[in-house]
Amino acid sequence: MEEWPDYLPLPIKRVCDLSARQLKTFRDWMGLNASGAPVDAIPYPTPEEQSHRQKRERWKRRFAGKGRDEPTLLIRKEQMSRLKKNVEVDATARRHRDDILSDAEAVASLPRGFFDSFIPDRGPWNPGGNFCPNCVREKSPEGINNYFWDWDWQDPERLTCPYCGMVFPNAQYSDNASLLLPRLGLSYKIHLREAEFATDDWRLGDSTERFVAPLIHISFCGNIRALRINWAIARLKSLGLAFAITKDKRFVRPLTEILSRFAQVYANYPLQSYFQDVVDSGPRFRYG
Repeated sequence: MEEWPDYLPLPIKRVCDLSARQLKTFRDWMGLNASGAPVDAIPYPTPEEQSHRQKRERWKRRFAGKGRDEPTLLIRKEQMSRLKKNVEVDATARRHRDDILSDAEAVASLPRGFFDSFIPDRGPWNPGGNFCPNCVREKSPEGINNYFWDWDWQDPERLTCPYCGMVFPNAQYSDNASLLLPRLGLSYKIHLREAEFATDDWRLGDSTERFVAPLIHISFCGNIRALRINWAIARLKSLGLAFAITKDKRFVRPLTEILSRFAQVYANYPLQSYFQDVVDSGPRFRYG
């Protein structure tokens, strides 16, 4: 039988065979009692997590420093040659090339270090079941599985609903609650409706908005972070293509800055499932 970790304060028994004291511990850990699970119930990282991280680091060291000196695209040389020939004779091909270069030029003209602050150190909020709390089911659907907002990277802290025109966040609709991820030492701001605050514990989802069956929450700041992240990722393609077309090294600097910034922050982006399960959020934060 697999050895039981010493940080789990329960015997290897079926739940129905636990004593009353052991059952209370089990209920605390599962978030079934009012107290919820202790913040320090399970040490982080666990020995198993440390071992797995060491294994991944060994795997990474096998390949460190063995990359290509020249940029590598998922586009073959013959395809680039075909584009250059088509540009000479076809207006659509010229517009396609010019759009790529225009986008890359705009990014290359940004000040050095721009992406250090533009790309957030906290992860995005799940796009599954996004909704506009101002016009949901009147002008907009109850759940939209994407970042549907009108948003401009040059004014990145504003979200505008394309259905009713309301700008978020605002005094009426704000990120007014925190979802704690205690082992990771993080908290995520989300929006709660008035009906959720009226319940004994909003995390149980008794009055939470739903998309069909799953429970859903909206996070305005989380959506803003997601749009910043997605915009930065999309720039990698235009910068890479622009360099492949022109060999102009001005496009390399911002591309390097984007990748370097993600290398710094990506490990701190918590895993979220399609149904908005969030790693380390605890079983009281439920979805169905």
